Amino acid sequence: MKRQNSLFMTLFLMLFIVPSGFTMGAQPEEPGYNYAEELYETTWRDDVIIESHDGVKIFSNIFVPKPIEPNERFPVIIMPNSWIMEEHEYVMQGAKLCKKGYIVLGYSARGWGLSEGLVNVGGPDDMADIKAIIDWLIDYYPVEGVATDSSGRVIDDANANIGMCGISLGGGLSLLGAAHDTRIKAVMCMVPWGDLGGALYLNQTTKAVWHKMILVEVGGMVGNLDPEIIELTDALFTHDHDTYYDYVINWALERSPIDYIDEYNELNGEKRDIAICLSNNLQDEMFPPNQILRFFYSLKTDKKRLDLNRGIHAGAEAMGTMGLENEIWNKVHAWFDEHMKHVDTGIMDLKKMSIDNKRTDDRYFVDHIYIKDINIDYLDGLYDPKVNVNTITPEKYYLGYRPWYRLYGKLDSSSQTSSKTDTIRTGSLSGISSGIPMVSGMLEADTNMHVTTWFPRTNKGKSIIYETEVFTEDRTIIGTPHVKLNITPTTDSFQLVAHLYTLDENNVGTLFTHAPLTILGNGKFMPNASAGEKISIEFNFVTTCLTVKAGQRIALAIDTEDPNYGKAPDTDFELTFSYDKNSCLSIPFVD
Repeated sequence: MKRQNSLFMTLFLMLFIVPSGFTMGAQPEEPGYNYAEELYETTWRDDVIIESHDGVKIFSNIFVPKPIEPNERFPVIIMPNSWIMEEHEYVMQGAKLCKKGYIVLGYSARGWGLSEGLVNVGGPDDMADIKAIIDWLIDYYPVEGVATDSSGRVIDDANANIGMCGISLGGGLSLLGAAHDTRIKAVMCMVPWGDLGGALYLNQTTKAVWHKMILVEVGGMVGNLDPEIIELTDALFTHDHDTYYDYVINWALERSPIDYIDEYNELNGEKRDIAICLSNNLQDEMFPPNQILRFFYSLKTDKKRLDLNRGIHAGAEAMGTMGLENEIWNKVHAWFDEHMKHVDTGIMDLKKMSIDNKRTDDRYFVDHIYIKDINIDYLDGLYDPKVNVNTITPEKYYLGYRPWYRLYGKLDSSSQTSSKTDTIRTGSLSGISSGIPMVSGMLEADTNMHVTTWFPRTNKGKSIIYETEVFTEDRTIIGTPHVKLNITPTTDSFQLVAHLYTLDENNVGTLFTHAPLTILGNGKFMPNASAGEKISIEFNFVTTCLTVKAGQRIALAIDTEDPNYGKAPDTDFELTFSYDKNSCLSIPFVD
């Protein structure tokens, strides 16, 4: 039955996710790399079973190069599956890497494919499995960097040349594996998480589609989910922080790379020599790019890079898993050739960060991507804000009152303190939306079909919209906009969804980022609210990049519901917005 479910999900991905690799819209031009040569004939075994620490059997397959020189040893790349997939996900890329002289082992993480056990989401059992796999490889294969005696017995494996690589869950396992086993020298992690709590609970908001439906419901169809995952999900969706906060946050932090930042940065009291490449996607609503930035900035290694690409979760990488030409997988080869085969590929000549423009064929190579450190108290002691050295000052636009006869309130460069207020109420059909779950992000990334709204048809009772003046020149945004609002709710808990649009002369808005926000009476991630009392709350949008064209305006639109997200405990409320010097939108323009 499990194999049938895996086949069903593979077909599902080919029909709906993989097409996101076929790009009809403009795409950035990638740098050219110098790669290691394909010199080796290869062998492949599909009958590998590795026993882990607790007796659980991990099913794997392995590509091995045929030696050209006597006693030749090879670097190793270990590739764990992504969510709902299994060990054969990377066979096309594994074959390519093996021809260049890598031993490549793909495996089904426990609970997936034919592997035994329960899905562990990067917990202690998954980490023990990685150790067992490395031990097995060193025992049975000629791993480069391993010292043996004359009889072939291993006497020192500290310098074993081992890398890990994967997508989604596989990316997270690869990144966590490097923290738990120092024999791992290089990782290439595609759409991983750096902070699992921040990824799954953005601005204290649950994700009805990507979390509950994709992770839990679809995951349960295909894998053997630990019942704890379902229990944690249900706890998160109740928003009962008094009862569940410690349970949820401890579970998430144990599985968050940012909780192990010292292990990445130091080894035996010295700076650790490790190569970490991260590749995340701008339309990723599973693991939004915000949460990976703080982890990246915390890394001290000189061998690090982060690329933010157009694509939904696992979308930008999809075609490469089939062996087809793919920018992300080209980078995989360049990263490992550079750091495991010591080929001067050119990848280290680039700036350490890059980001795609969501609307043009430009990719920007930069030293820093702006994000403000707000609402991260749960990371106290793990994350040091001093590592986030923002090199730009965002431009502020102050919110202003919307007269009854106007469609828009103002976004102005000067403060608009006023005794007048605006009120919206809950309800669907506001006319504003972040789009169709999964579909809109895919269309935006791959066809340049963006989510648009004609603002004259929006419901003024259920939404509030603010606009800037017309821009007189092109302006490029790179980074994470944020907004501070003064709100008086009628209930202790409420939800809003803030959207940023470019706005044309016909009042058609084109969405370029958004952010949900859920405020509770007993919340631990965000400031709390009380019915009838004003609260000032600041929060980040999802990190983005685009060019605002001359003749366009920027619009901030706020409503209270979105099909992508779970709701607040209170579902019938009003929000009153008031205006002073603290009520403002901040946008990181770079020119």
